[in-house]
Amino acid sequence: MDFVADGGGRFVDFVKLAFGAEELARHEWPGGFYASVKVGDSYIGVSEPKNHEWMRPMQAMVYLYVSNCDAVYEQAIRAGAKSITPLADQVYGDRNGGVEDEWGNQWFIATRIR
Repeated sequence: MDFVADGGGRFVDFVKLAFGAEELARHEWPGGFYASVKVGDSYIGVSEPKNHEWMRPMQAMVYLYVSNCDAVYEQAIRAGAKSITPLADQVYGDRNGGVEDEWGNQWFIATRIR
């Protein structure tokens, strides 16, 4: 998954704080930015819209499975996300809650409970 975000460096820092992401690479040059991070078993690319004239920021909705959604949800809130749905056990067997980051991305943090 790739994100295009104004303030790509701040976005990477948020993902590291909120979800325990590991930063794999960060490249900055005059007029450009690209970074890659790993969240669990998933890889995320982050660019800034100034990299290319056709790049535009676009919000995403991510459903993220973690081993302890309660802890990660609270971690995301402490990192600056705002709650959009409280943590709750769902009839389909997940416990989840949703947060939104300052770029408008929605992150649904889930743990399989049955």
